[in-house]
Amino acid sequence: MAKTFGPVFKINSPLREFALMIFLGLLSALLGMIKFEIPGIDSISSDLREIPLLIAVFYCRHLWGILIISVLTSISTPSEASIITYFTMHFIPLITLMYSKIHFDKIDDITEVHYAMIWIGSALVYYYILVVPISIILDKLQNPISDQPFFDVYFTIVPTLSFEVITTTLITSLYIIQHKVRDKLYYQNLNLEEIVTQRTIELSDANQELQTLNEELVASNEEVKTVNDNLEQLVLERTRKINQQLEKISKYAFINSHHLRAPVARILGLINLINHDDKITVKNELLIKLKESTDELDEIIKSMNRLLDEEIDDV
Repeated sequence: MAKTFGPVFKINSPLREFALMIFLGLLSALLGMIKFEIPGIDSISSDLREIPLLIAVFYCRHLWGILIISVLTSISTPSEASIITYFTMHFIPLITLMYSKIHFDKIDDITEVHYAMIWIGSALVYYYILVVPISIILDKLQNPISDQPFFDVYFTIVPTLSFEVITTTLITSLYIIQHKVRDKLYYQNLNLEEIVTQRTIELSDANQELQTLNEELVASNEEVKTVNDNLEQLVLERTRKINQQLEKISKYAFINSHHLRAPVARILGLINLINHDDKITVKNELLIKLKESTDELDEIIKSMNRLLDEEIDDV
């Protein structure tokens, strides 16, 4: 299954990532110059410089990107604060958040709401576990004279960050949800296009196969038609030959029943007369007649043989 998250914030090239980090870093520095008074807390103000910084985490994939944006946001460091402190208190938390997000992006099947809840927790860790403690530690290192306990300073600063933390977390969470929804729609459209493309290919293949089968069917019909035409011609030829054979058989039967019977009958009659007549002259005449009838019978038999030979040749 394809991952739901991650590619939305992908930057195609280091140059684009560099340009984006410059833009978000300058935006963070600009927002850092806009101060918001904290209701109920005098002489303390807040800003929204963290919004571009946290958004940059979604796009940054290299350590140098975090370095650039941390340097740029330090441009608007308040006069009473240290640039080193501002740089460090953003650089270390942003690196931690960036690698944490890369790890979270590897989780499959995570919904937009769950991802937003994870991000809210990460933002709270960013502020209360990383930014505030690091800033306190750096201030103590730069101002060793201060003997105020760590947790006293911590619990003094935390209430002043409520407006900033809530605003930044809410805006960045909504930003995430909006991009995740867009990401899901993008991949749904992409999958739909792939499905349509695949179905189109399958339909094209099926159509090609049907066309091939149709061509084969047409060729088969042509072959059958040719066979039928040849078969009809063959039947006609066979019928003609059979009719010829029937005619020859009829001739043979006619010869057998008429021409052949007459000389045979005469020969039998002459033989009967020869057997009953003792006169030499009469017998000689009868023998001449008998020879004539025998010759006639021989011619008829030869004619019948020729007729049979023609029949065999035709077959």
